[in-house]
Amino acid sequence: MKILPKSTRKTKSEFFGKCGWSLHSILTYTKDIETNNFNIQAYDYWSNDIKQDAWFTASSLHGVIETLEKKPKWITIISDNAEEIKTAKDSYHTQIIHIIKKYVKLDFDITSGENIEDAIKDLTGTYVAHIQPDRSQNQVINKKLGTIQGITNWVEWMWPIEENNARYIYGRALSGFSTWNKFSLHKIQKISKERTFVQPNLTITQHTKPNKTWTMPFIEKKETEIVDLTDITISESKSHKIFYKGWGLKENQKNRIPIKRIVPEIKSLLECMFHTGTINPRQKMSAQEMREELLQRESIGEISMENIPKESTIANWITTFSRKWKQSMALRNMEERKKNKKKSIIIV
Repeated sequence: MKILPKSTRKTKSEFFGKCGWSLHSILTYTKDIETNNFNIQAYDYWSNDIKQDAWFTASSLHGVIETLEKKPKWITIISDNAEEIKTAKDSYHTQIIHIIKKYVKLDFDITSGENIEDAIKDLTGTYVAHIQPDRSQNQVINKKLGTIQGITNWVEWMWPIEENNARYIYGRALSGFSTWNKFSLHKIQKISKERTFVQPNLTITQHTKPNKTWTMPFIEKKETEIVDLTDITISESKSHKIFYKGWGLKENQKNRIPIKRIVPEIKSLLECMFHTGTINPRQKMSAQEMREELLQRESIGEISMENIPKESTIANWITTFSRKWKQSMALRNMEERKKNKKKSIIIV
């Protein structure tokens, strides 16, 4: 999130030189065993460094983990690209926007990062601090990283702890449905391209403490019986071949069956039939008659049976070609009218 300077009195001086500040938010959810509720803490880090890249995110996350009083045994990191987290974070950022607008309407100015801290420090469950990442570390180790092919298609990740799979990372597109993609440590090292990963060295001021805590009830999911439809025998049809298991996943979108197009040779024959009907309406042919004409040419050996389209395809082609032909004729008539007007002006 980026915040620009705001003031109740609008001035034009040095307006184009103002870059604003970065505000990075991290929401933490910890479960309270006694109350069975989620305790939510929002850590907001403002900085003069407006470059919110992976190094800035890693520095902010490191600052949150170091700030926690009780260190957890395990954590789950979820990006804000997930719809549930994105909705919660967008709602929280909307609160920040309203608070800053109210702060400015009360005759306060946003001219420094400390003003941002004063404006949002009273939000429920919010901890605010100033962070300054050490960019010199990132410049030393700033080597280009590779990318796992298809990583944007997967939303669920798992780091198994079993003996056989302890040194592997698993990822898949849909929780509980699609197949796992397995990545070995050797493949991860190959992608990292011998880059050295170091712990961020950053400067963080003392966090503000909220007046109210932010809690949310924990809703337990009931176990439901999952029926495997793949074991049910269903008569195969065209729809079953196209809409196969997993066809809706993003990673399988490129594996669609290619659409068969009308070959140029057949198109030229269809255009001749169409224009014949345009010249003489008595010889106008329907889609069925055009296909019958093509079948006759196939029996003679002029064209191949594989290239003859269906009757519905020919009907769609007639509609599209007729519309384009009418447009071209209309443009031609308009151009001829313009030429005739110019000639009449010259004769006068």
